[in-house]
Amino acid sequence: MDISKKYSHLVVEDTYVVWLKRVHRFIQFKEPAFFVFEQCMTGTDPQVIAGYCRKRYDLPAKEAARFVREIISETKKLTKAEVKVKIKKEIVNQNKVEAEDKIKAKAAEEKRKYYEHLCRIGGKTILFRYGDEVMEGVFRPLFEQFELIKVKAETKAKISGETGESIELFSRKDAWCIGINGVEVHSFPEEDWEHFHGAVYTELLNLLHGKKLEEWMGVFHAAAVVQEKKGRRDEGTLRRRDLETERLRDGEMEGLRDGEMEGLRDEEAGENQALIFLGESGAGKSTVAAILMAQGYRVLTDDFLPVGIPKNAVNNTPLIYPMPAAISVKKNAIPILLPWYPEMEEEAIFAAEEEEYETYLPLSGNAGDLSPIPAKAIFFIKYDPTVDFRLTRESNLERMNAFLKQSWIANNTAAAEAFLKWYFSLPVYSLVYSDAEKLINGLNSL
Repeated sequence: MDISKKYSHLVVEDTYVVWLKRVHRFIQFKEPAFFVFEQCMTGTDPQVIAGYCRKRYDLPAKEAARFVREIISETKKLTKAEVKVKIKKEIVNQNKVEAEDKIKAKAAEEKRKYYEHLCRIGGKTILFRYGDEVMEGVFRPLFEQFELIKVKAETKAKISGETGESIELFSRKDAWCIGINGVEVHSFPEEDWEHFHGAVYTELLNLLHGKKLEEWMGVFHAAAVVQEKKGRRDEGTLRRRDLETERLRDGEMEGLRDGEMEGLRDEEAGENQALIFLGESGAGKSTVAAILMAQGYRVLTDDFLPVGIPKNAVNNTPLIYPMPAAISVKKNAIPILLPWYPEMEEEAIFAAEEEEYETYLPLSGNAGDLSPIPAKAIFFIKYDPTVDFRLTRESNLERMNAFLKQSWIANNTAAAEAFLKWYFSLPVYSLVYSDAEKLINGLNSL
C-alpha cells in the first residue's frame, strides 16, 4: 500500500504531527520515534528497523531492539483503535432514514401541521418549518431577527417553492427528525438531542453556503468575531491604540516577544481577519462575543464555527464561513453585559427568579453577511474574577489536543492536511479576564 495513503504529517519545530487516516487521529512524534513509526508504516521488518536505529542514533543493540518493539506496539494500538465519538460525531452524525421509514414519514408529513417562518439571511431565503411549539421555541429565537414579517402563508409557499430552500424540524415516535426541501434526511433517537442539534446546524450551514458535508475542512465549538476595516485609520486613532498597548504591556500581556505584537496588528486597510475564541462550557465565549459586538465587531458565529476552502481558491487558505444566529446569553452573563445592553435589565429580573435562565441577543451590524473571512488568531478564553486581564502566547503544539477536543475535522486526507497547515499558521493565546474594559482595549490593540 502506498504509504501516503496511510498517514500525513507536518514538521513543527522538532516535532512530527501525524494524522492517521484509518482511525482519524492526530498524534505527535519526536525522533527517533517518528523514524521507527515511518519504517513501520512501510512494512519494514522490526529487526531491520532496530539495526537502522542502532547505527543512525548510536544505540546499543538491546536498547534499539527494545525501543523499536515499544514504538511498533504503540503504533499497532493506535492504528487499530476505534475512533472515539466526540463533538465531531455530534455534528455530522449521519443517521440516514431508510426507504421504509421514508414511506411512513411521507404519510405522516401530509398530516403534520407546521409552524412556519420565512427568513432571509444574506442572499438566501429559507423557510423554517417547526413540527411543534417545543421545536419552535428551541430554534426560532436563534434566527428570529431574520424573519420576513407579515408574509401570508401562500406567499411563503410560493417563495419557498421558487427558492427550493426549506428545513423541517419535527419529532416522530421518540425520534428527532430533519427534513430538507421536503425530504426527510436524518432521524435521531430521542436521547440523541446533541447529535440532532448539531445536524440541524450542519444542514442549515450547507443551505446557506451551498456546500456539502464533505466539502468542509472542519467545524469547531467556538465563537468568532471580526473587526471590519473600511480604510486606513487616522493618526489619532493609531496613537490611542499605541497608548493602550503601552499600558497593557505593563504586566498584563505575557509571553509576547518583540515583533509579535506588531505582527498581529493590521494598521493598514486590508483584508479583515477573525478572532477565534474557544473554551470549556461557561468559559465566556458568548459573553466576549457580545461585548465585542457592542464595540462594533461583527459576530461571525457564537458557538458553531465552520471552516472550509473556497472553490478555485488561489492559495487554498481555509476561511471561516459565517453562521449567523443570535448569541446565547446565560444567567450569569447578564450582569456583565448590562453596561453595553441596558435593554437586558428586564431579563436580569426574570433571571433572578429562575435557577437556570437563557436568553438570546440579536446580532447587530451586517449580521447577514455570508462572506468567508480568514482567521487571525486563536484564543483559549477563561473568565477569572481574580484576574483583570492577561494575554499569554502559547505553544501550538501544547495546545493542539485541547483544540482538537473542540473540533470536528473531515475524515479525508485533503482536510487533515489543510487543518494542520491552517492551525500551525495561526498564533495561539490563552486569555484570562474579568475586567471587560481591559479585555476590549487588549483585543483592540492586536
